[in-house]
Amino acid sequence: MTMRYQTTEDFFSAPQCAFLLDEISRREFKPAGMTINGQYTVDKRIRNNSTVRIAEGDALYPAVLQVHAKIHEANLSVFNFDITGGLYADVIRYVGDLHEDFAWHPDDDFFHTRVPYRKLTAIVQLSDPHDYDGGTLEIRVEDKTARVPRRLGMLTVFPSFHIHRVTPVTRGVRHTLATFGIGPRWK
Repeated sequence: MTMRYQTTEDFFSAPQCAFLLDEISRREFKPAGMTINGQYTVDKRIRNNSTVRIAEGDALYPAVLQVHAKIHEANLSVFNFDITGGLYADVIRYVGDLHEDFAWHPDDDFFHTRVPYRKLTAIVQLSDPHDYDGGTLEIRVEDKTARVPRRLGMLTVFPSFHIHRVTPVTRGVRHTLATFGIGPRWK
């Protein structure tokens, strides 16, 4: 299997990132969880971070739609998956004092309990990488691991079935916006 991911530098400008972070800072972050066998659970051994959800109708949702448009474009030029739309987004916060991270995991639903299926993952770096240490996004396919550069406003799109992780943040705070391209069952 070939490692495929696409990055777009300066997808969000520095002022856009600052605006999103300012707006999000007024909201309550909740411990992040995941759905395992149809059950939502919080397991800090796997996912040690917190999130704020941005759903349709939210004042910040136009930023999510920008990402969905780029997912569609990346899909047409690189991936060619059956993508029919996009999902909500989460702003994910990793706090260095707590050594927060996200262990190796895929974003697709291996047990197929979630419909529609996540097919492409999109992550936008909202924090200036000089403001934190650690927090590197790594994507693994078979025996190869790519370390995605940490750049403010950069968008990374990759197949949701690629396992990936965020290494522990050891200083400062890292924020990202994550959303998904979705579609019908894999063929």
